[in-house]
Amino acid sequence: MDHNSSTNPDSDLVWLTDSSGNAYLMRSDVVARHHVPSEIATQVKDFVESDTQGYGNASYLLSGISKLWGLKNGDKGYDGNFDLDGSGDIGTGDWEIAMKGWYEQNPKSPATF
Repeated sequence: MDHNSSTNPDSDLVWLTDSSGNAYLMRSDVVARHHVPSEIATQVKDFVESDTQGYGNASYLLSGISKLWGLKNGDKGYDGNFDLDGSGDIGTGDWEIAMKGWYEQNPKSPATF
């Protein structure tokens, strides 16, 4: 049996639902790769749920990072333009760099996304 396969019945699975009521059955290791650290989870959630606009600025970067969170170099959909810290994956370090830029462009609370 291929233990690396996404069809492996022995792997831990997670049942997820979204706000539209769609259900997803995912391998837990795949979900874990997209984990958002608790110290910035509220910021990321507020940003993702807000209506933001802009290209070539910090809002554009935050939007891209939130959509590509957890992807690594070589993964389908990975875009190195959002790997701001050059670590080979898109996540916390990139978010923090983009937030610094956001605060420079918008010297106010991130709750005003």
